Amino acid sequence: MRKVMKKIGVIGGGASGLCAAIEAARAAREKGGDIAVFLLERNARVGKKLLLTGNGRCNLTNTHLYAKAYNTPRAMAVIRSMEADTRAFFAGFGIPTCADGEGRVYPHSMQASCVVNALRGEAECLGVQMHTETRVRSIRRSGSGFLLNEGDFFHSVILACGGSAYPATGSDGDGMRLLERLGIPCAPPIPALTGLIIADRDFKSLKGVRAKAEVTALIGGRAAACERGEVQFTEYGVSGIAVMQLSRAISRALSGEKRPPVQLILDLAPDMDGEAVARFLQTLCRTHPKMPAADLPAGIVPRALGFYLLKRCAVPIGANTCGAVTAEKAAEIAAQIKALRLEVTGVRGFEQAQITAGGADLRAFDERLMARRMPGLFACGEVLDVDGMCGGYNLEWAFSSGRLCGKSAVHFLTEDRA
Repeated sequence: MRKVMKKIGVIGGGASGLCAAIEAARAAREKGGDIAVFLLERNARVGKKLLLTGNGRCNLTNTHLYAKAYNTPRAMAVIRSMEADTRAFFAGFGIPTCADGEGRVYPHSMQASCVVNALRGEAECLGVQMHTETRVRSIRRSGSGFLLNEGDFFHSVILACGGSAYPATGSDGDGMRLLERLGIPCAPPIPALTGLIIADRDFKSLKGVRAKAEVTALIGGRAAACERGEVQFTEYGVSGIAVMQLSRAISRALSGEKRPPVQLILDLAPDMDGEAVARFLQTLCRTHPKMPAADLPAGIVPRALGFYLLKRCAVPIGANTCGAVTAEKAAEIAAQIKALRLEVTGVRGFEQAQITAGGADLRAFDERLMARRMPGLFACGEVLDVDGMCGGYNLEWAFSSGRLCGKSAVHFLTEDRA
């Protein structure tokens, strides 16, 4: 008797969805070819959001993967379950990779477009049937499978719709809404890896300034996290990798009902102690009394940032000279350099956030990322409540969780039902 062709539907053609479709098609081929894989993407082309990652260079993963880079240890359990790591996976269809000094891994071409083209090409070679401009608005259990949009039947479904970050690319929370309608609990989505809004009108003068700093987040008066790296000053507040790493915890704190006070403490001279900074400024005032006061901190911080600090210390920067700056005032300027305190009033929204924190509760899914109470339904990527640090960790999660779901779906339709 001829076997009935079984169908796997992958909803979403982003990083996790493309990987899920590829691994499902590979596993189906190994099992004899009686499984067809369909990828359903709402946009006109797959991989739209992937093109934006890593500033267009596509930061695929990181050479230093570890559990604390994620909000849950289950992320690393999924990543470690892959027989071939992400770099080997991409090398297998023509994307060699390279790593920078921070462990960030990129395609050797440094172009996200080559990654999207390679994923799409591999899926096509494996016979994945890709349907673009196809939006899934409903999923319903029907017999031994699922009915999508009350019309298309699939024996297994993989949700890879993304979260809520960059909604213009199609990630607008659809996946979470679909899962909630199926009875799967979801933590409210909040923007993460994003800029922070500062309550200071004078910040507009700092737009475009960049500085190295050690940044500490105070949440409710307590130090919650600390990062060192480049800080970018903007008209609304601060951004940059160090700030975005902290934004994950700050976004969660500000999304709660209590909304504790949040501050950032910026050490703008992390390699100098406070006394050394004060002595340097005091000596400069003594030895160069005719030097413009505006140039006093210019050797330590960018000039525009120095103007801002002097203004906070009520030091006129017009015709004033260093000779007019007292030792006490120089110490006050040093204190601002070592501990610039900023009041955080909010985070940038999903339009600017790199990722979504929140999503479907992982406890509702087993180790294969299959819904415990709905066999045959899988979820991967940003639709799940997993988020990681900057540096390739979130794409690593998308790729690995998608690959696991693809393999798991085929296993479910074969071994589980044999």
